[in-house]
Amino acid sequence: MTLRALCSRPVGVHLGRQPVTPDAVRSPRALGAHSPGGRACDVPCCLLAGSHDTMTYCLNKTSPISQTQSQLLQLLGKVLPCVTRPVVLRWSTTQVLGVTEQLDAGVRYLDLRIAHMHDGSEKNLHFVHMVYTTALVEDTLTEISEWLESHPREVVILACRDFEGMTDGLHEYLVTCIRNIFGDMLCPRGVRRAPGAGGWAGIGR
Repeated sequence: MTLRALCSRPVGVHLGRQPVTPDAVRSPRALGAHSPGGRACDVPCCLLAGSHDTMTYCLNKTSPISQTQSQLLQLLGKVLPCVTRPVVLRWSTTQVLGVTEQLDAGVRYLDLRIAHMHDGSEKNLHFVHMVYTTALVEDTLTEISEWLESHPREVVILACRDFEGMTDGLHEYLVTCIRNIFGDMLCPRGVRRAPGAGGWAGIGR
């Protein structure tokens, strides 16, 4: 499925915790496509496929458990990592395809949960879902930008959220990264892009 135009109220394909696969994206009715009002929908041209916790395909097996999780789970992660970590990783992983593979499969809504690890490097931002990813935010945004460059007729929505452990300075750093990486590919409100001028990246939170 290829998105050629951005609908004012696009219909979402609810994938839940099911990993994205090319066949699943191309056959949204098998997953249960619903309109925003909850009614069953049979209008493929309006479907906007998205992946839940997009970056969980690269969770770090040695990562500490997120600070937003319960203190008990964090304690178990430190005391019994050989037992706790495999269970947490199994529960946290919702995707098996890399971000470029997801885009190639037809995903156009990326669920990006951004965080700064408590003991991490000053400017290194990761993604998080109970544990942190090996991938860095800046590298991933660059990968998405490169995909958009080679697919100039496509629109991708980046839903950035969570922002665990981020200070005002890190928020500014993230905004600067987004602006520097995507440049004029960012989609301003109420502006139409000339045909063939390159893909759009829509940023949401």
